[in-house]
Amino acid sequence: MNWKQCLSGLGVVCLMSGCAYTELSKGGRKVTPLAAAPGADCKNYGTLVGTSGAFGAQEEKIAEAMNDVLNKAAEKRATHVFMQPPTFSAYQGTTASASVVAYAYNCPADKYGSLAEAEPAPAEKSYLSECPRQEGESARQRALRCKQLASGTANE
Repeated sequence: MNWKQCLSGLGVVCLMSGCAYTELSKGGRKVTPLAAAPGADCKNYGTLVGTSGAFGAQEEKIAEAMNDVLNKAAEKRATHVFMQPPTFSAYQGTTASASVVAYAYNCPADKYGSLAEAEPAPAEKSYLSECPRQEGESARQRALRCKQLASGTANE
């Protein structure tokens, strides 16, 4: 079996087993990202690494890696994280995955703010929200196809 067969087989297994985008957990929504490393009044809970899957656009991979970090921070009962810029692995000239390194902290909410009581804003519906990406379709192609479907001008 050559590497192309292995890769395509892995993709089929992944799709059938439900490999999915890492959603932000309830606890992850309460972790507050910081723009800079906090002061000594925060307890350091250690380094976390968030990763993405191999499917999706670069922006989706970044968001997935960030969600992974926030979820892991919540599992450690951290209140805040300071994230480094994402890094990418590449395969044959395309972005294969994204990683985000972050530092988890427990900080006083009165000084550093808190998302613990914040409710997530309801997602706005758009013509893309109910239109999934098709295999091999670029973000631009998807946007054009979904816009046509939403306006009723799609060629059937």
